[in-house]
Amino acid sequence: MNICVRCHQRKGKRRCPLYQGWLCSLCCGQIREKENRCPTTCSFFQKHHLYQEKRFLEKHADQLNRLQLVEEQLAQNDKLTWLAYSIEKEIAQEAQKNPHLRDQDIIEALSRVQETLRKGGRQIILPGESLSPLDSLTDKINHILNTCRHQRDIVVPESYEHYSLEEKNQVIDTLLTRAKFLSLRTNLSGKEYLNNLLQRLAAIDKKLSSGVLLHK
Repeated sequence: MNICVRCHQRKGKRRCPLYQGWLCSLCCGQIREKENRCPTTCSFFQKHHLYQEKRFLEKHADQLNRLQLVEEQLAQNDKLTWLAYSIEKEIAQEAQKNPHLRDQDIIEALSRVQETLRKGGRQIILPGESLSPLDSLTDKINHILNTCRHQRDIVVPESYEHYSLEEKNQVIDTLLTRAKFLSLRTNLSGKEYLNNLLQRLAAIDKKLSSGVLLHK
């Protein structure tokens, strides 16, 4: 009989590529769910991942439908997509400077910006006022909203368009919906949205550097 190489008590029923031996089902589950060290090639990990993904989508069906709706609306508008890209690019740069930045920090910053927009005005930062990391991110997002311009497809004297308050609200609402949904996928680092953001931006930047338009 194979004995679990981890607890040395129960019967080992699952071959583990990490431990290079047999594990009992309890130790297998603890490594997978608590330690998060399973190789993605493990067949038990793959089955568990597919099962958990199905449960996640079923549990959060309403949030997923909401996300799909706002994402479709954003994708149909190049102008709004450019603003969303510019804001998320700023968030990514801030995350590189601050390795402690988590999804909940980003959600809080976006929520503050949304509240400012709902009041219809700009956020006022007093000269010399010290900013916390969260204040700094909030301020930078507001700065993007106030300075970002979109180039028209047809070159005319006024070839760069400003963003209306309604457009800014729509973009921030979409980013908040995206961040809140992705952050539901709990992980040890609390950076599910941020990791997804970095992957998407890397793919977009690769297309932009090769001359491919953002939506082509």
